[in-house]
Amino acid sequence: LPDVRHVLDQVGRTRLVDVSASDGSRPFLVAALARQAESLASGPADAAPLVVVTATTREAEDLETALGLFLPGERIAVFPSWETLPHERLSPRSDTVGRRLAVLRRLAHPDPDDTAYGPLSVVVAPVRALLQPLTKGLGDLVPVALRAGDERPLEDVVDALVAAAYT
Repeated sequence: LPDVRHVLDQVGRTRLVDVSASDGSRPFLVAALARQAESLASGPADAAPLVVVTATTREAEDLETALGLFLPGERIAVFPSWETLPHERLSPRSDTVGRRLAVLRRLAHPDPDDTAYGPLSVVVAPVRALLQPLTKGLGDLVPVALRAGDERPLEDVVDALVAAAYT
């Protein structure tokens, strides 16, 4: 427990806390770190999110699920890696691209009034996702969001989709 207290005391003092922990203790420790960061900020929406790096995508998804027991699920996201390598002539799956863009958007422009686009407490990323190149400004792309009951001119929707590279 003294080691955990030492780690928690580093929150707010340093931008990088390098911790290795057994699989079973990770969700508890990450949740405690996120809560500590939120307590030092003026609230959950103002705290910088924790970025937790895992070895594999499966570990990232398992950690996301376990963290949902300790933190609100809408405040946790996995930043997935591409299934393809940069030298391959294959494009990543569209759902993977969408998930990556959604996380980047939430980091750059969180919407506290919408849980689907709200601020994040924890971003879990496999190390491969962090090593893959990113184009500057991806978090600034405005998503095309349509909800049941919304009314928008068809031309506006088409223009927004074309601007987001849909054909």
